Amino acid sequence: MVGIWVVTHAVNLIGSKPANLEALLILGFIVGVFPATIWEFVTKASRKIGAFVIKLPNIESRFPLSELDGLTVWHQARLEEEDIENIPNVATADIIGLVLSTRIPPQRIIDWVDQSILVFNLGQADATNNNQTFLEKLREHGIRTASALLVSYDNVIDSPNFGENEKSKVKTLCDTFLTSSNILLVLTWRGMAQHSMSPADTSP
Repeated sequence: MVGIWVVTHAVNLIGSKPANLEALLILGFIVGVFPATIWEFVTKASRKIGAFVIKLPNIESRFPLSELDGLTVWHQARLEEEDIENIPNVATADIIGLVLSTRIPPQRIIDWVDQSILVFNLGQADATNNNQTFLEKLREHGIRTASALLVSYDNVIDSPNFGENEKSKVKTLCDTFLTSSNILLVLTWRGMAQHSMSPADTSP
């Protein structure tokens, strides 16, 4: 209720005329389903107050859930109810507890966790020479999860499409994946537990 009251006043500040009842009902529904929208309205409204700008903190995550393939706004809202608000939270989530509490199909949750381990460890500001992110390059080669990179390790290392710096990065990434609390469960679910040995340990 407080959120709807705040948004009502924010909308009246942003718009040229007060919002009608129908618009407020729609806003109430949006706020109820997506609480984060409250901050967007407040931020825009703050620019209309007086002759000065109020600087509000940015609550956008560096690793938003929207970066994950196959995750809709409805899934995002459900995960946020479980205090999972960004990709690092997904990567370290209690998978079994999440399956039981959300009733989302386990294979879907496993895939999100698998993607999250890769995205979080790789980082967002990681770019190749042509400003393409390394994550985008991996995806072009069909590698979109941590388990896929572990399985494709030898192919990547032997591929002429990856430079020496990138291959070194892959070695480091694969070793880092194996320290993740969820990677063994992910590999076991996907029938890839035999790949749980560190590539660095198996390299000649």
